[in-house]
Amino acid sequence: MLTNTQISSYLIPKEIWEAGRTGYTQISPLSIPARDALEIERRRNKNINLRYEDHRYTIACERIQSLAVETFQNDKDLPRPVIWPTHFGVGKKHSTALAYLITIESLFRALFKSIDKLPYQRFLAVFFPPDDKDNHLKLFQVLVNNIHIDDMMLRASNLSRRMGTDFEITPEQCKLALLDRFDLLNTIQSQNCGLVDVIQIV
Repeated sequence: MLTNTQISSYLIPKEIWEAGRTGYTQISPLSIPARDALEIERRRNKNINLRYEDHRYTIACERIQSLAVETFQNDKDLPRPVIWPTHFGVGKKHSTALAYLITIESLFRALFKSIDKLPYQRFLAVFFPPDDKDNHLKLFQVLVNNIHIDDMMLRASNLSRRMGTDFEITPEQCKLALLDRFDLLNTIQSQNCGLVDVIQIV
């Protein structure tokens, strides 16, 4: 994670995710590389350690991200991506890419031992198929309504401090990033979309 990290969150309607766009040969379905990546995740979760799996997974995720960008560029009817700006690109009253990444990493660490009890386990993924939207939203409902949420945001802030003074994120920024993501997931559910996060160094 770097202070000049930016995230563009692309909303891809389910029909385009699964079948591309009829009449647009340059708009390919994201479901094909997503299926490959999810299968690798499934094998990992069963502790099946196959050679080259990490490399294959990286290639599949990069392909999903490229397709999300290409789909938006070639279909102007799609919603604009949600931009999570760089750490120094906005004031402390706005959520940033760094605040979101640190918050989600800290929550994953805090809840890892009980992750199987949560409605959704793919905390740290960069893509989320349309069929995952309900459980993904339920996960964030659990997080946002957790009675220990303020303590969890303080731990996320402390994690940022351990990375160095340039990375320091306040608990308020962590909570704002969590709430902004929750709002985004509500939009995804209402529009029946998949989600792809494209992480860039700008």
